[in-house]
Amino acid sequence: MRAGRWRQKVAVGLMMIGLGAGCEEEPRDHLIEGQRALASKDAELAEQHLEAALAAEPNLFEARRLMVDVEIMRGDYARAEAELNALWQARGFDRQQGLSTAERGARRLMADQYNKLYRAWASDIDRESHPEVFEEVALKALSSKSRDTSVNEMLRAFYRERADRFIDQGDKVSAARELEKIQRLRTFPDTRQEYLDQARRLRREAFFEDARSRFAAEIQPELEASGAYDAENERILLAIEQPVDRRLSPTSEESTIQARAMARQTLIPTLAQLAVSIGGLDAETVDIGAMNVPPGEVEQEQFRVGRYDMVAAFTLESLMEMAFEYAEEQRKEHGEPDAGTRGEPADAPGEDARESAP
Repeated sequence: MRAGRWRQKVAVGLMMIGLGAGCEEEPRDHLIEGQRALASKDAELAEQHLEAALAAEPNLFEARRLMVDVEIMRGDYARAEAELNALWQARGFDRQQGLSTAERGARRLMADQYNKLYRAWASDIDRESHPEVFEEVALKALSSKSRDTSVNEMLRAFYRERADRFIDQGDKVSAARELEKIQRLRTFPDTRQEYLDQARRLRREAFFEDARSRFAAEIQPELEASGAYDAENERILLAIEQPVDRRLSPTSEESTIQARAMARQTLIPTLAQLAVSIGGLDAETVDIGAMNVPPGEVEQEQFRVGRYDMVAAFTLESLMEMAFEYAEEQRKEHGEPDAGTRGEPADAPGEDARESAP
């Protein structure tokens, strides 16, 4: 009888030990509970479970990754970014080759996390008070997922608003720069072209306004003094007298066309100099051969054997257009330092690294 009771006590004791061991939660259990807490928007509870999981298994990748979501939920975006960057680098996700299937899957998850982080961060920024910060963060969101429709639209609206604000302030060039940034976004081709066309119009208006002021102050008085400016019609009159081949006949239409073409050619350096002065261009770097010279109109001409004289008229607008077109081509070719394009910080992996995994 005593032996039976002893066996019963031993059995109960073993059962209790087994139940006690079963009550100790594994790291994976805490991970699951942490995921559930995140789904319920409970950052505090999620952090408790994830920290418990990491205490038991410090290198548990998924727990470290989900701790970033806790920081995002709390709005501590800078810390979330730092933790995400550290984890990305620790896992070696910058490399393009040699990743296992599981590692490629983990990298895709983190790529989505980068986009989630920057999208939430950008949404919380006061765009009017901190426009530079908003733009930087929103561009980071696009660097992680360039096809994100909501971020593209967010930036498009931001650049449009900024452009309108600059227009109200009378700063057309800065407005044009904002509109030109839209071409980097994923929008409809017609939308991009619409903004580019508007940006060009704004640049042209600003250029012409400056050119007219410069012309009136620095060039017009001298031209009027020499009788070379028709103020009523805003035309510049250029006279040329030059010898021509004596074999050219004044009575031949073909010879007249040839003599006229040579006279126009001779006028090109003078026209270029005028356009450079009117447009405020750098005379030392201008390539005259790259400028589109307006044809002008022949006001007077006299052709006799061995000599051709001509007075040609060129509108002020045509010379401003000549300078503007050249300035625009140079700007596009060499860039515009003060326009600026913001890149992402070196710490943050780019879109190629984040989205290239199959």
